[in-house]
Amino acid sequence: MAKQNDAGVYKLKNGNWAYRYVLMVNGIRKEVRKAKDEFGASFKTKREAIKARQAAIDSAQNSRKPKPTVRKTVQEVYQEYCINGRNDRAYTTKRKQDSLWKNHLCARFGARYIDEISAAEVVDYLTELYCSRGLSYRYVEGFLKMFYLLFGQAYSRDYLAVDSYNKLCVNKDTKIHMPKLKTDDDLDIVSFNREDLAVLDDYFHDTNAETAYLLGRY
Repeated sequence: MAKQNDAGVYKLKNGNWAYRYVLMVNGIRKEVRKAKDEFGASFKTKREAIKARQAAIDSAQNSRKPKPTVRKTVQEVYQEYCINGRNDRAYTTKRKQDSLWKNHLCARFGARYIDEISAAEVVDYLTELYCSRGLSYRYVEGFLKMFYLLFGQAYSRDYLAVDSYNKLCVNKDTKIHMPKLKTDDDLDIVSFNREDLAVLDDYFHDTNAETAYLLGRY
């Protein structure tokens, strides 16, 4: 396993961790020290401090870059992804993505600019699909993956600022996520034993549905 780069990370007397780094601002050397994240929580582990330090450095460096001047709609981002970003994907993956896009996402988000969509709006939409429309939890997870894909595509092509992307897809406290699983939902896979299958075999034998049943069985 590769060793973590722990330069600039140190342990405090109270057992928590902190980090420091140096920036040059207008030719002036500026040292930054942090012992808490943006929400005021202390770094309990060395790993947390390392990740926070790297994120802070990346944010500081990217803040000096000009913000995206080209705005793209969600539909334009998806079209670019279809042309340039998924040539190595399996046919079934492409078909599933196109189904979610054409049947659901396009009408709701297609005309919107990708940089104006908030994490809260996405979570509300996923909650609507799962809790109000009654779609299965596993099916709604496919929508979550599509949003990560779209935001990642936009970020890679400079249509989404780094701060927005981090808020949507990286920061564990703000990023988009699935709604809470219903207490009566069971995601465990249930299999039939030999006796169950024998009953089903007899039930579907010589019926119009036998071929479909056998395809599912095997």
